[in-house]
Amino acid sequence: VRKQLEEGHVCGDSVDVVDGQPTGAVRFSFGACSTMDDARVLVRFVDSFFGFITPGIDAELMRQISDSRASQTLAAASGVGGKNDAGGGSGGGSDSSGGTELVLQELWLYPIKSCRGLRVKRWPMDPRTSRLLLDRSYAVVDADRTALRLKSTPGLASVQPVLDLEAGTMTLEAAHMTRSLTLSLGFRVVGADELYISLGGD
Repeated sequence: VRKQLEEGHVCGDSVDVVDGQPTGAVRFSFGACSTMDDARVLVRFVDSFFGFITPGIDAELMRQISDSRASQTLAAASGVGGKNDAGGGSGGGSDSSGGTELVLQELWLYPIKSCRGLRVKRWPMDPRTSRLLLDRSYAVVDADRTALRLKSTPGLASVQPVLDLEAGTMTLEAAHMTRSLTLSLGFRVVGADELYISLGGD
């Protein structure tokens, strides 16, 4: 940072590289759908393009995350520290070993950022990411191809996407739209039952 400052770089200018190193900062956000593979890709990306990763940090990071998850799994299996300890939890019961039985009650996906979601009983998984197919895959953009946000464009909350995987289409509907808009997904999903996730009993 000091070297970049000496070279005349200040926040907001057009200098992106100093002495072969990129300037500025990059923020990565992890969410409920993030996987261990996502974390590994991030570490390797930073190491490849920035070169700031200390040797062995990848393995150490993975070990710490794995240890943390293992501890949570053991706690859940033994019924310690959970909301269901006193029998007051919802959406699950206790199995014969005293652990907590998890029950999937609702299945939602949100194909378009900031728009309404779809409640489904059965939906295919994306074999590349192990996530719900098309979940958070699209965004509405302005003339500059910048994704619109709900905070600045509240009308997005009324846009309802409807997906037809066999036809390979997504139809958008909203109260303020004079007619629906149907778009092609560029692919179709037919059969492949083993790729689907379903609610219990369906």
